[in-house]
Amino acid sequence: MLKVYNYETRTNDSKKIVFTDALDYIEARVQADIAPEFANLTLLNMPRLIKNLQDDEAAELIRRSWVDTISGEYFLTDYDSRIYAVAHGNHPLAYSNRLESEWSKRMSQYNGVVPITMTENDFLLANAIPLSKVKEGYDAGNAVIYLNLDQDSLQIFPSEEDLNYAQWMLDDRILAVCGSEKNRKSLGKFLFEKEKRDTIGNSHQLNNFAIYDQLCGKLLGLREDGEGIIDEVDEVLGRFAAGNKYKK
Repeated sequence: MLKVYNYETRTNDSKKIVFTDALDYIEARVQADIAPEFANLTLLNMPRLIKNLQDDEAAELIRRSWVDTISGEYFLTDYDSRIYAVAHGNHPLAYSNRLESEWSKRMSQYNGVVPITMTENDFLLANAIPLSKVKEGYDAGNAVIYLNLDQDSLQIFPSEEDLNYAQWMLDDRILAVCGSEKNRKSLGKFLFEKEKRDTIGNSHQLNNFAIYDQLCGKLLGLREDGEGIIDEVDEVLGRFAAGNKYKK
């Protein structure tokens, strides 16, 4: 059964947030695909989730637990360099049938990443924009962003090193995950100022050289417990939100 919450924004526009009650992510996605409550809604990607947090009632619902999104991160290659990409729009793992067919092949040594093909690798790179464009002010809330880890000059704090606000606003992975400087600042203010957290968790595998030989990806979510943006979807992480259809 789906749990449905309605709320009114400050401008009195009626919106809906829907949470599945399934703990298994695939089961949750199947529910979302067929349940009438989702008929006019789309699953949230990370930038849209951040925007929803600006509404107090929506934020209260979202922060009761973790929320999985359809934004995904990928460990790719352009044949000369390691590429880390974050996809907020069209990408392989955004589709439940694609996930369902590959879920049993997850590589447990890399926290549940899903293998992708070289064709999918090339598709993501062909449709990606560089992080430098986002730094110039481009809103990549529905795009694929790539970071060349071997050629770009990047600021990425080590994995497992919790971030304070100043570090949050400098970390290039955080910027890619948020999709724009505005979203990064907005989420930072929400976590550090509104929720009064001193630090936010920072777990990633960008410095794991071996993972780039695998061609793989995983979905992104936001935890409510101070661990921040998570880069894995385990069988116990299946709760996510849906929001009004996205309009740029």
